[in-house]
Amino acid sequence: MMRVTAGSTLPLKLFAVVAAVEVAAVTIGVPALQWITRPLLVPLLIWFLIRKRQPDMVVYALGFAAAGEIALLIPNRGGLLTGMVFFLGTLVCLTLAFLNRAKPLPAPSAFFALLAVSGNALFGDQWGALRVPMLVYSLALAAMAAAAAGVSLLIAAGGALFLVSDVLTGLSNDDLDPIAVALHAAALALIVIGWARPQDEQGSERAGVEQPVRRTRAWAGHDAGGRVADDGAVYLSR
Repeated sequence: MMRVTAGSTLPLKLFAVVAAVEVAAVTIGVPALQWITRPLLVPLLIWFLIRKRQPDMVVYALGFAAAGEIALLIPNRGGLLTGMVFFLGTLVCLTLAFLNRAKPLPAPSAFFALLAVSGNALFGDQWGALRVPMLVYSLALAAMAAAAAGVSLLIAAGGALFLVSDVLTGLSNDDLDPIAVALHAAALALIVIGWARPQDEQGSERAGVEQPVRRTRAWAGHDAGGRVADDGAVYLSR
């Protein structure tokens, strides 16, 4: 079991506070405050994760995300494209990490693939010169969400929220921006918390119930009355 102490959750508590201030800054429209809060968010999650496990692909993904968050604060097309490139790195690293731990589930994979194709068909013409970058990014986003669905419930929820937050951001609606920022922060937090859990906990969480009991019968012999002397070993496989 993962040991939880007050000190171990300090980065998450700080993350929650900073995320709340970030959402407030977006809601009331204070870009200067966003320049303070947004660069702090992902490093706090990295701090939490590296206290739980050795640096791996998810930590590298967060590194790309930290750079992407800063790039997206730049209010021009160059900042947008740079941010997309960094977050594309995030998606690739997350996808590789998730696929290394579990196989993607068919139903979520089909759903997210259909969602990506439908989104590009419906909104592709509105993206103009950004159509190809958005196509690549949306496919990578769908692949990450599909891969996340096979790991655990927490990570699946994080992957889905990541996709939803990016869709809301892509709609370029000021009223939806605070919701998108809140969902994005929640998505990263769920992925990190889920990834910090031991792998056996994730497996049982994903299944929802204990895996079926497997039995091996090793008939050692029978007594004179034909009764079984040894019914073999019974064990649980998770």
